[in-house]
Amino acid sequence: MLEEWEEERRRGAVTVGEVGEVLTVGEVGEVLTVGEVGEVLTVGEVGEVLTVGEVGEVLTVGEVGEVLTVGEVGEVLTVGEVGEVLTVGEVGEVLTVGEVGEVLTVGEVGEVLVGLVVPEVLDDSQPLAHEEPGGL
Repeated sequence: MLEEWEEERRRGAVTVGEVGEVLTVGEVGEVLTVGEVGEVLTVGEVGEVLTVGEVGEVLTVGEVGEVLTVGEVGEVLTVGEVGEVLTVGEVGEVLTVGEVGEVLTVGEVGEVLVGLVVPEVLDDSQPLAHEEPGGL
């Protein structure tokens, strides 16, 4: 299972949160699905905002410093300082996220995304859902 996860990472997929869900990023217009939640982020034309299926959907970010690149559009999500505000705008604009396990909540389509720290998921010593406790 760990080998599959590493292969996904090499292909450009990024793990999300403690459950190890994967967002795969491809060409413009590709659909990003979030694991068991099944919510969809769609990336449309150049400079278009990312829309989220349901209001209040929560996305958790895995490792600090991880980068998500969105295909040909070239938008980048980088992990930065706690409590920063995320806005979706011009092509190549950078969205910064706080610490490991920070939660992004989405209000309405096109609104500002604000990071909220959730202490119970900040402990990266906990195994991912696909890992056996006590070892890999």
